[in-house]
Amino acid sequence: MIIINPRKILILALLSTFFSKAAPHGPIFGLGPDLIRKGGYAIEAEIEHEIVGKERESVLNAEIIYGATEYLSISAVMPFFLNMEHQENGTSKSFKSAGLDKIETQAKLRIYHDYQYGLRDQAVIIGGIRLPTISQAQDPNTRLPVQGKNPSLGNQSLDFFIALAAGREMLQKNYFCSLQYVVNTRANHIKEGNELTLTLSTGFRPSLISYRDLDWFFSMEFNFINTEKSLKSGIAEINSGGYTGYIGPTVIVSKENIAFKAGIQAPMFEQVNGEQDKHDLRFAAGFDLHF
Repeated sequence: MIIINPRKILILALLSTFFSKAAPHGPIFGLGPDLIRKGGYAIEAEIEHEIVGKERESVLNAEIIYGATEYLSISAVMPFFLNMEHQENGTSKSFKSAGLDKIETQAKLRIYHDYQYGLRDQAVIIGGIRLPTISQAQDPNTRLPVQGKNPSLGNQSLDFFIALAAGREMLQKNYFCSLQYVVNTRANHIKEGNELTLTLSTGFRPSLISYRDLDWFFSMEFNFINTEKSLKSGIAEINSGGYTGYIGPTVIVSKENIAFKAGIQAPMFEQVNGEQDKHDLRFAAGFDLHF
């Protein structure tokens, strides 16, 4: 005689809808291990705002993702500086810039995936390239940057990154972690410091709901960012580099294949080299749409 367990059937059905169709519930400020289905598409947009001393920076990130296979997704990110504002020390005068940042292409490969009763474990490797597409004025003869974007939006270098992300997803709790390393190359005699980022996130869903109900998911996310000193003509810049540990709450509200997300973080600890402004707060808000 076959005994049917209604609770087990309910859990498996919920897992199927949450994991195969719903928008991801991973970190907002860091990388997560979620992939989209084979042949699927996703559009993600997010605005990030950061306060660093007298500086204000707002960036719009627009991303398109394609599920190439069950184990591989590829994406392109177009970041755009909506505003970068810097105030001169000792004065009320401020300078503003806006323009395109480095376009990023990346691939995410699933290397581990395991379903168990009531949970899913997975791990991915992520690799990407950041192209030298920053908007800035140039001398028509030397092709070198000239005064025009003040403050500068960045260095025109070709950069690379690699990351490992893993997560455990359950019906009412999630755990995520990732480690990312960015290698910045030299351009215009300047090499910005390489960057190491550690992300830890844990969250919960207050109650079980069906796929078509409004789904609230709350998380606490921690990010540790260590930046090496920049080099100018091969010489280390004294006022560059350091590390910061951010922590703060995030929330994701989703319904079927669309999700809205928001988060805020503040530095828990920080150490910078030389004379640099320290970080204050950073915010993020956006949406994900999966097809």
